[in-house]
Amino acid sequence: MKNLNPGTYEASWNAENYSTGIYFYTLQTEKYSETKKNDSDKMRNILKILFIIIMLPFVLLSQWLPEISIASNTSLGYPVVSSKGDSIYVFWQDNRFGNFEILNKISFDGGFSWGPEIRLTNNSGTSSNPAVYINGSHIYLFWQDNTDGNFEIYYKQSTNGGVSWSNDIRVTNFTGNSVSCSVTGIDDNLHLAWIDNRDGNNEIYYKRSTDSGLNWETDIRLTNDTTSSGTPSISASGSNVHIIFRDRRIGLIQFFHKTSTDYGITWGVDNQITNLPNAFIGSFSKSAVYGSFIHLLWNDNRSGINELFYMRSTNSGLNWEPEKQLTNTSYSSFNPYLSVSGQIVHISCQRPMGSSAVTVYKRSTNNGELWSEDTVIAEDCFYPALNSSSSGVNAVYIKNSPTGYIYFKKNPTGNLIGLSILSYHVPKNYLLFQNYPNPFNPSTKIKFQIKENSKAIIKIYDVLGKEISILVNESLQPGTYEISWDAVNLPSGIYFYSLQTGKYSETRKMTLTK
Repeated sequence: MKNLNPGTYEASWNAENYSTGIYFYTLQTEKYSETKKNDSDKMRNILKILFIIIMLPFVLLSQWLPEISIASNTSLGYPVVSSKGDSIYVFWQDNRFGNFEILNKISFDGGFSWGPEIRLTNNSGTSSNPAVYINGSHIYLFWQDNTDGNFEIYYKQSTNGGVSWSNDIRVTNFTGNSVSCSVTGIDDNLHLAWIDNRDGNNEIYYKRSTDSGLNWETDIRLTNDTTSSGTPSISASGSNVHIIFRDRRIGLIQFFHKTSTDYGITWGVDNQITNLPNAFIGSFSKSAVYGSFIHLLWNDNRSGINELFYMRSTNSGLNWEPEKQLTNTSYSSFNPYLSVSGQIVHISCQRPMGSSAVTVYKRSTNNGELWSEDTVIAEDCFYPALNSSSSGVNAVYIKNSPTGYIYFKKNPTGNLIGLSILSYHVPKNYLLFQNYPNPFNPSTKIKFQIKENSKAIIKIYDVLGKEISILVNESLQPGTYEISWDAVNLPSGIYFYSLQTGKYSETRKMTLTK
């Protein structure tokens, strides 16, 4: 298990302690995988050999693919990424034309190839801070624009997956500045929040559309105090719409939560959810919701350097658990980003390292209860953004490079929805249970125990020893876990599943019957 330079290599294996039979040997790198047969009718031995050989450092540490340069202009800023299945959309502000405009690139194959740059705005003023909501083939793009003399919120939409776009539509129209918009939606219902100073100080405003953006209802002022309210982050689940924002009304900056339970028609009171010390709070706080879980991520420097902090509510904002510090290093962590897919919570941030900066990623597979270790996924980069979909986890960032400026990176196995923790009790032993049901059609569940903090890997193989799927590749704390596997696209037959940690390895057999 080594990192090798390009070249031709030869390795020897002494099998004098093994019985006669068929064995398999595998080479795996980040871009190549091949398995060959070496004349045991004992599948246990085959898998033993597979695990010994294929646990190369890249696979063990991460499933992130090599980065791809997708935009090369040197006047770019603040990219955002959104996706639906294999369709991935990257938007950014770009001043190559003398003023900032919004541009876009699209990949329809999960990020492996990209179409041309598309200029989406063409105005005399500044078009900046894009925000995106996707519903199937409908893409809704919002941004702030000062072409009219003051900043207003504009939007446009595509009904065919980004192939063509509507004209610009002005959503706000007042004498003050409307900026820093945040958008979400449920089907055809769009929810928009932004900062507005029409009242003399910054307040949070909201409006909605119930017909895919064709018509917009009147603006609703959500905050009303003498200090500034800022950085709204809006999310929705069913009839519940949540807005989290910052406010100085008690002297120190705190986070507040506000909820509508009737699709944005009426709103509850402002609820202070933090009691932060006197510290600098970063301007890029993010929130997301899935079901009754609301997640909040921010950075502050209460300890002298910027660290990431996280809070959650498990009951739609009625109560909030104490904050958790997610980072603890000698380097600052800032520009946080948050994405949620079911019970998997993904975060990224920027961290200075020497004279440059790196992008750091971590995730929770149980709604923010436990978190993986920090993973550096990119170097010499700034302003990372993150998104997750059924095709994996997508990251974009700005990078000073002779071959490009906006880069894209993908983890195709990072969003494997279905890993659940059944118990936090520390088991006496590692254990891989028999799957159930067995036989099964087409899905089954695999339960396993982790005795101590471990890197756990669960893989599926067919009867020939070919790797079919990686179900788990995660740093896990002690406990009992369960993962689902869906074999709907596979033929009937015998399959094998294996658990490997640093101190334990076990393989079991299961039967798919259709």
